[in-house]
Amino acid sequence: MAARTAGVDPVSLHRWVAWGNEGREPYAAFAALVRLAEGKAEAAMLANVVQAGATDWRASAWVLERRFRRAWSRRDLAAERAKAEAKRAAAAELQSIPLEALEGMVQAERDRRTRAGG
Repeated sequence: MAARTAGVDPVSLHRWVAWGNEGREPYAAFAALVRLAEGKAEAAMLANVVQAGATDWRASAWVLERRFRRAWSRRDLAAERAKAEAKRAAAAELQSIPLEALEGMVQAERDRRTRAGG
């Protein structure tokens, strides 16, 4: 969009930046300026989100979800519940199998792996 606004074909812009990233002059200086402009735009957009967080908690939540994914990302609670239920069901099923049958299954798997060479 910025390229078109400046009257530059986007394909040309991408080519110039690629050449600049390869170190070719005068494109290297141009590519550095593009990266600087992109960084400034990113910082300005993030500042807007952070500022919005002062009056709308969702803006802060958005930053937390993306910056600290492990602690703050949304989780699919239905999927987590289904996974926990499946584990409980599997444990109950396993407990219902007689010990001798389980030992036979383990031995059969060992025999299969031995025959397979692994």
